[in-house]
Amino acid sequence: MKARLLALPIILAGVLSAQGPGPRRNSLTPPTPAEVLQRQVDFLTRFYSLTTAPQNQVSQVTTILSTEQSCLPTSDAMRTAREGLVTAIKTGTPTIADAVTAVNHLQAEQETCRATAAAGIYAILTPTQQMKGIGPLLGGGRGPRGFGPPKH
Repeated sequence: MKARLLALPIILAGVLSAQGPGPRRNSLTPPTPAEVLQRQVDFLTRFYSLTTAPQNQVSQVTTILSTEQSCLPTSDAMRTAREGLVTAIKTGTPTIADAVTAVNHLQAEQETCRATAAAGIYAILTPTQQMKGIGPLLGGGRGPRGFGPPKH
């Protein structure tokens, strides 16, 4: 019985120590916008087999995603809106509706930017590439459950 209790932590320690470093070498700092952009371009290039000839799809995707990043609301604005909503909820004031409206406005702005970028990228894809689905353009996988915002 005691051997089992001793074996479990040893096995667990072995499994955890066998894990390699993450893509950012276990960095606790978030990726820069340039790193996020490059990761998105790399993923879409692999997924859709984007080409550089005759029309440079990779360059066009990079330009579209750069434009998307510049139109997205800042994380500070989103944090402020959410903090305002939390404060309104905690105080029980009638400004809850205003706080929800502020959060909804920023989320709508965010989704509009992402959908516009997805439409621009989808338009430059060939019919064969378009058959792979639109999910990755919206930040998800192929299936209906894969839709959602990109992971940043």
